[in-house]
Amino acid sequence: MNGIEKSAYSTVHVTPEDGFSYASYEAMGFDPGSVRLEPLVKRVLKCFEPKEFSVAVTCNGGSQLWATEEADVEGYAVENIVKQKLPGGGLLVYKTYSVSSVSTRRSDKECAVRTHVLVLKTQCGVGRTL
Repeated sequence: MNGIEKSAYSTVHVTPEDGFSYASYEAMGFDPGSVRLEPLVKRVLKCFEPKEFSVAVTCNGGSQLWATEEADVEGYAVENIVKQKLPGGGLLVYKTYSVSSVSTRRSDKECAVRTHVLVLKTQCGVGRTL
C-alpha cells in the first residue's frame, strides 16, 4: 500500500506467513523539522505490534535530525545501534529493538495484521528526487 502527501511518500508491505509475518514501512521526503521520528514509529508499531523491529534512517547531508533523534518506544528495548557516516556529510543510523514488556502493548484490535518483525526505513529531507 502506498501513500503520498505533498513531496513525501510512504509504503507498507506485509508478507503473511503461518506462525509469523514480515511487515515493512518506508517513508521518504518528510520534513524532519515538522514530522518527528518517534511519533511516526509509534503509529506504525500500534498497528503491527511486532515482537522485534528495526529502524534505519538515512540522511544525505544537510539535516540529520531524524538520524540523531531518539525513537524510544514504551515496551521495547534497544538491542543494537549502528552509525555510519556517508560521503557528502550524510549519516546512516540502524537500530534494532525487541519487546521488553508485554503489558505495555495494546489489547484492542485496530489492525488485522500481527507481526514478529517490522522494518522501518526513513529518508531525511524534503523534495528530493530519488
